[in-house]
Amino acid sequence: MAAAAGGAPGAAGKGPASSAAATGAGRGAAASLGAWWAGLVSSHRPAVEQRVKQAVSSIQKAKLAMPVDVKVDFLNPTIDTVRQSLHAAWQQLPPPVQQAAPYAGVAVGSGLLVWAIQQRRLNCQRQKNAELQLQVGSLQKERQELLRRVNTLKANRAPRTEVEARLANAVAEATNAAAAAADAAARAATACIIQRP
Repeated sequence: MAAAAGGAPGAAGKGPASSAAATGAGRGAAASLGAWWAGLVSSHRPAVEQRVKQAVSSIQKAKLAMPVDVKVDFLNPTIDTVRQSLHAAWQQLPPPVQQAAPYAGVAVGSGLLVWAIQQRRLNCQRQKNAELQLQVGSLQKERQELLRRVNTLKANRAPRTEVEARLANAVAEATNAAAAAADAAARAATACIIQRP
């Protein structure tokens, strides 16, 4: 390699050369550079490949080793401890209390269940009562508003004159007479039905 690298400056250092000689020297320098590169790659390739493989394997190991799964069970020891302490306390009770304990437990459980159901019903009833109170309040407000409007209309209405009263009575009598005449005509029409053969 040193001879190839040293040959290029020696060829360039000789007297004036023609263009063909310069081209030949350029090709020689390119060939010597190619030979140098091939020698460098061939001598260092195994070491580079080994280092790349080591880096890849260490990265893969790091990726595989990252999820650390340590399963520590906290729940089962706690449950076992509570169970053992309850069993020890049960064993220390006198036999009559042990015999009565299931009945007392059923009574307490039933009482709690009934209390929970009653509380739920009471809460629902209170909610309904509150809604009804709101509705009653709004209806009372509407009633007050209607009474105010009626009073306003009564106050704004002018008193009737005698002529208007007579005219209203005449219209009412005429309407009644027309209704009676229509009723009589309807009765007569039903009484005089002629049946055809």
